[in-house]
Amino acid sequence: MFRFRSSCTLLAAAALVAAGTLALSAALATAAPHLGASNGRYAGTLNIKNGQNLVLFKIRARKVYDLTFQVNLQCHNDDDNTDYVRSFKGRDAPHKRVPSSDLLRLRWSESSGGRDGRISAEIDLRRSGLFSVNVTTAGEIETCFGDAVIRIKRSRVPL
Repeated sequence: MFRFRSSCTLLAAAALVAAGTLALSAALATAAPHLGASNGRYAGTLNIKNGQNLVLFKIRARKVYDLTFQVNLQCHNDDDNTDYVRSFKGRDAPHKRVPSSDLLRLRWSESSGGRDGRISAEIDLRRSGLFSVNVTTAGEIETCFGDAVIRIKRSRVPL
């Protein structure tokens, strides 16, 4: 009788380990695929209350080209103490090579709508496929800031 119970206990433990292994392998199999820095066009949009944030760019030979984005800025006018929303369109990003980590970080300055912006952006081509951007502008009478995190996907449209 003791031997039968021991065998049943071992069999039950083995079944639990097998079930756990199957569940883990199923979870890994359904994980998001690695996006990677493959040649092609990439795009993403994020609809928000006051408009739409978007990003578009191309990758060729692991180098990012034609990065264009739009992000809404929250602005404050110091003269009349008002707050409002403005759009910032970025088009002058440097063309940089995506490192082997598939995480590209960029910093640059450019003007849009009469505002000089300092831009910090990150293109994450790992599993997540995200574009993150932060824009800050400072003028004589107004200060603006904005940021966005946009999920990106590779387009089926050829280069």
